[in-house]
Amino acid sequence: MRKVILAALAVATAVLGTVAIPASASASSQTIKLGKYSRQAFPAVYKVKATNLPRLTDGYAPRWLVAEGVVGAVQARMYEGKGIPSRVWARGARWDGGKWRIRYRLVTVTEGGNDYSYGRFTAMHGSQRLTFNGYS
Repeated sequence: MRKVILAALAVATAVLGTVAIPASASASSQTIKLGKYSRQAFPAVYKVKATNLPRLTDGYAPRWLVAEGVVGAVQARMYEGKGIPSRVWARGARWDGGKWRIRYRLVTVTEGGNDYSYGRFTAMHGSQRLTFNGYS
């Protein structure tokens, strides 16, 4: 299927000169599994989906470190009793990931007659995005 789409794009490019590729087609996504300390804090986070993160942020920090920084900042703010933050600043001793805007919504799932709720978080920094679920 992918080869057919690429062939169609090549033909369209030859005929039209240029073809606009949608942003979703060029976005790179990776799933990052976080360490056990991220699972033990509140909200517990197991995996983060990272979209458009560079391989190294600020020339030093890999994707997983940026993801841990954002998740850790959200968890620390909630641990302090200040609620869910609207913005966090992801940074380390040798890198600065910038300020991330945090959005969330509550998701409720019914399984076997019981309701389970968790938070669906989205952190955005320009075109970079981190999506994760927070459990209690």
